[in-house]
Amino acid sequence: MRMTLTRTVFLAATALMLCASARAQTHDGEMKLSLGYDGRVLVKVLDMQVEQRATAYGHSSTARLVSSGILAAFKHIDERANASGRIAHGDPRPGEFSYANLAGKTRRKVDTNWAGGDVTRHATPPFTSMGDTLPTAAQKANGAEALTQLMRMT
Repeated sequence: MRMTLTRTVFLAATALMLCASARAQTHDGEMKLSLGYDGRVLVKVLDMQVEQRATAYGHSSTARLVSSGILAAFKHIDERANASGRIAHGDPRPGEFSYANLAGKTRRKVDTNWAGGDVTRHATPPFTSMGDTLPTAAQKANGAEALTQLMRMT
């Protein structure tokens, strides 16, 4: 798959935030993590927010990436993602994932569900074939989206 500039910036900013972040434990045993990143080139050009919550039984995450300032004049970015799932043997497992690119021409929305040993994905507008072979059932069942992977690292 091709990696876009937006995803590259998102992944780099996430890695930087993880290096500088700390866990916050609440009184009821819930782990909360709030990360914020302001990209600056003399002035603010990018804003990224990630929130994660986890208990002994489940997890949820939200992320938002928005361009501002001079960058917004040339490249409008407004991407949002939400994920939730269960915790199995201390390992976050994916359950539901939604992604929306509200700034692009296609205004793509993707919903993915892991349930009953199967993975279903619905994209609007649909993706065209990129020539990749389709994943096997085992690859689908063992896969996870970016926010669950981030939860696994924290």
